[in-house]
Order: sequence, then structure tokens, then C-alpha cells
Amino acid sequence: MLKIDEIKQDVPDEDRGNPTVILLLEFLEQQAEEILLLKEQVQQIKDENARLKKQKPKPKIKSSR
Repeated sequence: MLKIDEIKQDVPDEDRGNPTVILLLEFLEQQAEEILLLKEQVQQIKDENARLKKQKPKPKIKSSR
């Protein structure tokens, strides 16, 4: 998974105020959120498909983070 905070730390100090860099970082953050949302939706669809096929859905395991 892309860690936005790590990317922000890797940006040189002189570039952190650059409007283009700020815009790109915001875009990356939005895309990461969208990817997470889409992954959740895909899993829900897979679970529903499994339910319809009379199979067990993927167990919900909490992450250790």
C-alpha cells in the first residue's frame, strides 16, 4: 500500500511549498482513498457472489496496524 506520509517526508524541503508538488500529493492521497474504497467494494461483491453460490465469504480479520 502506498503510504502518503512517507512520500511527503521524501519530498525535499525546498519543494514542499511548490504548488505543483502540493497538488500532486493531494491527488495521490485522493487516489489512495479511492483505491481503498474500491477494494472494499470488490470484496463485498466477492462475498455476495460467494453467498449466492452457497459458499462462505472471506472472514473479516482485523489488521494488526
